[in-house]
Amino acid sequence: MNSGEIHITKMLQKHIPALCRLELECFSQPWSMKSLESQLSNPVARFFVALLENETAGYIGMAHVQNEAYIHNIAVFGCYRRKGIASALLKKVDEYALESRLESVSLEVRASNNPAILLYEKSGYTFEGVRPCFYQFPDENAFIYTKRYSTDQSQSPSP
Repeated sequence: MNSGEIHITKMLQKHIPALCRLELECFSQPWSMKSLESQLSNPVARFFVALLENETAGYIGMAHVQNEAYIHNIAVFGCYRRKGIASALLKKVDEYALESRLESVSLEVRASNNPAILLYEKSGYTFEGVRPCFYQFPDENAFIYTKRYSTDQSQSPSP
């Protein structure tokens, strides 16, 4: 891996301690080590870790059920923000969605999280609705965003 190159890999047990620190840094209700570890054996879970210069920089976790996926979390350590990590993770989701022939990928985002909302919109996600009082600490509405993919089976993902 070249210096400054973002590498996306499947989440492994060795990534869990860093992801626990990231959860604590980014979320008011972080996932526990046990919760993250349980995703390693969850048949519908798809978790990817972003590495920058062999250091864990961020991750994205989602559930794939039938022809849809739902992003649980996307997080990037503060010191790695504005380096394209979140965009690279969302691009990995796009690749996975095309390979798996998903119809859509959805997520919730805090209504006040303007940087994330701009990222999702730039990445092709569209506003679908509001979940009132979805978040706690502090209480806040969630915006639902979804990206839809072509279900044309003749299309294949670009290399």
